[in-house]
Amino acid sequence: MPLEGFDDIDPPKNLGGRPRSVIDLAVVERGASIACTREELAALCGIPRSTLFKHLAEDPDLQEAIDRGAAKGRATLRRLQLKGAEEGNAVMLVQQ
Repeated sequence: MPLEGFDDIDPPKNLGGRPRSVIDLAVVERGASIACTREELAALCGIPRSTLFKHLAEDPDLQEAIDRGAAKGRATLRRLQLKGAEEGNAVMLVQQ
């Protein structure tokens, strides 16, 4: 039997408990661009490693930020290697 005047009120969700962690995708992308591991990315965001992996499973934007950052990092590294080769660094001329 509903209480009169209270039957249309939904109870608030997540009563108690910890608020959901918010991950800054810009921080994740920047960390990935300097080849941070997933554990290091979690530390940069101030969250436990398990929380990062949980968010990865739920949020495709997070994985995209990691992929984008890693691609930028590889491009930057190649650009610097090419610059070194152009400046005469013989090691940068070695192809694998």
